Amino acid sequence: MVTLWRQQLELAAGARRLGAGTAAGNPLPAVELSVVDVSFEAIADRELREYFQNLPTSFALGDEAVDRLRAAAAQPVRESPAFQRFVASLSHDD
Repeated sequence: MVTLWRQQLELAAGARRLGAGTAAGNPLPAVELSVVDVSFEAIADRELREYFQNLPTSFALGDEAVDRLRAAAAQPVRESPAFQRFVASLSHDD
C-alpha cells in the first residue's frame, strides 16, 4: 500500500510541476511514508493484550474499555522505530 501511495505522490508531483511550470531546480518537497504497527500484538503487557483481544467486536464499548483502548494504543505508537524517526525528523532544521 505504501508503494502505491508513493507512486501516486510522485505522479501528482510531476503533474503539478508540468501544469504549474515549476522549474526543475525548484522541486516539490519530498514526502516520506512510514508504517506504524498498532495491532494488539504490539502491546507488550500480556494481560492487557489478552484483555483487548477478548473485547467483543462491536461498535458499542463501555467507557472503561474505550479509555483502556486509547491509553494502550499510545504504547506501540511511541515505541515504533518508524514513529520515533518521524518525530526526530520534525525537530531537524533543514
